[in-house]
Amino acid sequence: MLALELVRPSVRDALHAEAMALRADARWMPKARYGVMFHWTKRTMPRSGPPRSYADAAEAFDVERLADQVASTGAGFVVLTTAHSDQYLPAPIRALDRALPGRTARRDLIRDLIGALGRRDIRLLLYYHLGPIEDPEWARATGLFDTDSRRLFDNWQAIVGEVGERYGEKLAGWWFDDGIYNYYYRSPDWGALDRAAKRGHPGRVVCFNSWKNTSATEFQDFHCGEELVPDGANAFLNRDGSFGGMLLAGGDGRITGGAFAGLQAAATFMMESEWVHLRPDTDAAPPKRSPAQLAGLIGQLHAYGATPIINMLIYQDGQIAPRSLASFQETRALLARE
Repeated sequence: MLALELVRPSVRDALHAEAMALRADARWMPKARYGVMFHWTKRTMPRSGPPRSYADAAEAFDVERLADQVASTGAGFVVLTTAHSDQYLPAPIRALDRALPGRTARRDLIRDLIGALGRRDIRLLLYYHLGPIEDPEWARATGLFDTDSRRLFDNWQAIVGEVGERYGEKLAGWWFDDGIYNYYYRSPDWGALDRAAKRGHPGRVVCFNSWKNTSATEFQDFHCGEELVPDGANAFLNRDGSFGGMLLAGGDGRITGGAFAGLQAAATFMMESEWVHLRPDTDAAPPKRSPAQLAGLIGQLHAYGATPIINMLIYQDGQIAPRSLASFQETRALLARE
């Protein structure tokens, strides 16, 4: 337990009404079948040779190849990691440059990915981290450790809001990490954050990751479900995939009770044993499940309407790790036979 909150019923009811008025319809997620996530960050290594600078890597990223590879997996959407262990964005975002120059890219890689994926009927969501402790320059520039968090969240809203306005309806959603561990104890204005995340498109879906803990806020639209899968050690899903009894078999994937009631259920998990390919001059780690095992896990989640989001390792040039891609293509063929 992180806190015991005491609030007047009238305040609770007003916050609930505000959150419900902002809530976006995430029912498109189970219709998309599943998504794939890529941790493409400043620290992502090439398969061989020296890494490029972040901006140069963005310039060299082959979006058409990646879009073709994603299409071959059958995924209906992509979650692209932007800020993770360091605060960088692969686009010319002015608000980030104002806060800390030198952390953006000349190329608008996000826009190019939206276009390439969109031509294949695949949506794009962005992963964003509030402020990694591994990035002391960012911490100093934005007041990450200030007792008064207003400067931090003013920067957050400026950056996230500008991104949302830049891409409008073409940006399908946000996957915000550390909703419990990085946001909650700072007592943000959750309504303001939700509105900033939906600038340019009120139907954009938002989540604040809680990992295996309780919900950080009602001001979100889907549950991230990090590593909360039926075969995972941290799962609070039942072994059958029913999300602790809060999902209905054959239902639409919306959680029926508890702290996450009303949110669209998702399960985000690693295809391999790592989130990011960090080792230079090495092949990416192999898949940790066979195609049959992955197909079975996806089937378990689909039985209750939960949407799988599978993180796949990617090299700095934007190529999915070949062993993982081939394995997922086989998984897709198995799912097609069901």
